[in-house]
Amino acid sequence: MAKVLRAGVVLAVAACLAVPSAGQEPAKPKVTVEFRWIEPQVIKGVTEDKGHPIVCGGKDWYAHLQPVLTSKDIATAKLTHLNIANNDQYAVEFTLSKGAAKKLAEACGDAAGRTLTVYVDGHWTGASYFDKAKPGKFFPPMAGFMLSKTQAERILEASK
Repeated sequence: MAKVLRAGVVLAVAACLAVPSAGQEPAKPKVTVEFRWIEPQVIKGVTEDKGHPIVCGGKDWYAHLQPVLTSKDIATAKLTHLNIANNDQYAVEFTLSKGAAKKLAEACGDAAGRTLTVYVDGHWTGASYFDKAKPGKFFPPMAGFMLSKTQAERILEASK
């Protein structure tokens, strides 16, 4: 009985360690796409402590800990190929759902508007200003300027 049990354990461990055969790719972890407000200074308990420049060489801004929108608020997303200085780069451009502008306006509170960033797996790129008085003219930030087409495609897939 002990030999049978030991053989079963060996088979179970071997199955867990098996390398996918040719033509099979290991499952890739799902990407998380969120939209978060950003602030020009740290707000204890509201923003992250680590900042990120929104303009090359600019002052750091700090992302909120909680998203104001998630991938559920994305109506469409498209992959864009960019060629900047003879370097292939990729971006994912978003169109938000009809209810997203209302959520953003409500989340602004008394402020006339706020700055929003797209937040992908703990990293963020791009920023756009949301003007509460002109919600129909808001263009959400894109996840962009990536060298990896595979990463851009994963973001695109997570946005569906």
